[in-house]
Amino acid sequence: MTDTTTKLDDTDFEAALLQMISRQVADTVVRESTVKDIDLDSLDVVELVHTVDAELGVRISAFDLVHAKTVGEIVDTVADKRSVSDDR
Repeated sequence: MTDTTTKLDDTDFEAALLQMISRQVADTVVRESTVKDIDLDSLDVVELVHTVDAELGVRISAFDLVHAKTVGEIVDTVADKRSVSDDR
Protein backbone atom coordinates (compact mmCIF):
# COMPACT_ATOMS: atom_id res chain seq x y z
CA MET A 1 0.00 0.00 0.00
CA THR A 2 1.36 3.40 -0.87
CA ASP A 3 1.63 6.31 1.51
CA THR A 4 -0.81 8.22 -0.71
CA THR A 5 -3.64 5.81 0.04
CA THR A 6 -3.07 5.65 3.76
CA LYS A 7 -3.07 9.45 4.03
CA LEU A 8 -6.42 9.91 2.29
CA ASP A 9 -9.61 9.81 4.30
CA ASP A 10 -12.66 8.20 2.68
CA THR A 11 -13.96 11.48 1.21
CA ASP A 12 -10.60 12.41 -0.32
CA PHE A 13 -10.12 8.86 -1.59
CA GLU A 14 -13.48 8.99 -3.35
CA ALA A 15 -12.71 12.43 -4.81
CA ALA A 16 -9.35 11.18 -6.11
CA LEU A 17 -11.01 8.16 -7.69
CA LEU A 18 -13.74 10.28 -9.31
CA GLN A 19 -11.03 12.54 -10.70
CA MET A 20 -9.19 9.53 -12.16
CA ILE A 21 -12.35 8.32 -13.86
CA SER A 22 -13.02 11.84 -15.17
CA ARG A 23 -9.54 11.97 -16.66
CA GLN A 24 -10.00 8.53 -18.15
CA VAL A 25 -13.19 9.46 -20.02
CA ALA A 26 -12.38 13.16 -20.51
CA ASP A 27 -15.68 14.16 -18.95
CA THR A 28 -17.06 15.18 -15.58
CA VAL A 29 -18.46 12.28 -13.60
CA VAL A 30 -20.44 11.86 -10.40
CA ARG A 31 -21.36 8.71 -8.52
CA GLU A 32 -24.70 8.59 -10.33
CA SER A 33 -23.10 8.68 -13.80
CA THR A 34 -23.73 5.45 -15.65
CA VAL A 35 -20.88 3.60 -17.30
CA LYS A 36 -22.85 3.71 -20.53
CA ASP A 37 -23.41 7.49 -20.36
CA ILE A 38 -19.70 8.21 -19.93
CA ASP A 39 -18.68 5.65 -22.58
CA LEU A 40 -16.39 3.72 -20.24
CA ASP A 41 -15.41 0.71 -22.33
CA SER A 42 -13.38 -2.37 -21.43
CA LEU A 43 -10.09 -0.78 -22.47
CA ASP A 44 -10.85 2.22 -20.25
CA VAL A 45 -11.51 -0.19 -17.37
CA VAL A 46 -8.14 -1.89 -17.86
CA GLU A 47 -6.39 1.48 -17.94
CA LEU A 48 -8.30 2.57 -14.83
CA VAL A 49 -7.18 -0.58 -13.00
CA HIS A 50 -3.55 0.30 -13.70
CA THR A 51 -4.05 3.95 -12.72
CA VAL A 52 -5.73 3.02 -9.43
CA ASP A 53 -2.84 0.70 -8.60
CA ALA A 54 -0.17 3.22 -9.58
CA GLU A 55 -1.70 6.32 -7.97
CA LEU A 56 -3.64 4.91 -5.03
CA GLY A 57 -1.89 1.61 -4.39
CA VAL A 58 -5.11 -0.40 -4.52
CA ARG A 59 -4.90 -3.61 -6.51
CA ILE A 60 -8.06 -4.57 -8.32
CA SER A 61 -8.77 -6.56 -11.45
CA ALA A 62 -10.72 -5.46 -14.48
CA PHE A 63 -13.10 -8.31 -13.67
CA ASP A 64 -13.92 -6.56 -10.38
CA LEU A 65 -15.18 -3.51 -12.30
CA VAL A 66 -16.50 -4.84 -15.59
CA HIS A 67 -20.04 -5.45 -14.32
CA ALA A 68 -20.47 -2.05 -12.67
CA LYS A 69 -23.40 -0.05 -13.99
CA THR A 70 -22.53 3.28 -12.34
CA VAL A 71 -19.46 5.21 -11.31
CA GLY A 72 -20.66 4.83 -7.73
CA GLU A 73 -20.44 1.04 -8.04
CA ILE A 74 -16.87 1.40 -9.31
CA VAL A 75 -15.98 3.71 -6.40
CA ASP A 76 -17.55 1.32 -3.88
CA THR A 77 -15.73 -1.69 -5.34
CA VAL A 78 -12.36 0.05 -5.21
CA ALA A 79 -13.08 1.34 -1.68
CA ASP A 80 -13.94 -2.21 -0.58
CA LYS A 81 -10.64 -3.48 -2.01
CA ARG A 82 -8.86 -0.65 -0.21
CA SER A 83 -10.46 -1.71 3.08
CA VAL A 84 -9.35 -5.30 2.58
CA SER A 85 -5.80 -4.11 1.85
CA ASP A 86 -5.85 -1.89 4.96
CA ASP A 87 -6.89 -4.85 7.11
CA ARG A 88 -3.74 -6.81 6.19
